Amino acid sequence: MSTSEKQEKTLKERLSESMEILRKIQELGIGDTDPGYKALSAKFSEWVKTGEPWSGHVDFHRWNRRAHVILPRKAGTPAKCNLLNYVF
Repeated sequence: MSTSEKQEKTLKERLSESMEILRKIQELGIGDTDPGYKALSAKFSEWVKTGEPWSGHVDFHRWNRRAHVILPRKAGTPAKCNLLNYVF
């Protein structure tokens, strides 16, 4: 087992990944007042603070999108957020 598989992400790594994903979402035209953005930002805040992994969905109703989110514990495994077309 490599060192990165044993180590957890640092707070700095979690914060950096969260900020990058939120920035990319804003580049798509989804503002920080959107309920989906707020919900996703809250998930990131909790993950940054605690380091506890989380995976699940966050809905962006206005945009007919559902974000599939994976927030890992292990260093070397990137956080993921895929915005998928969705019919509500």
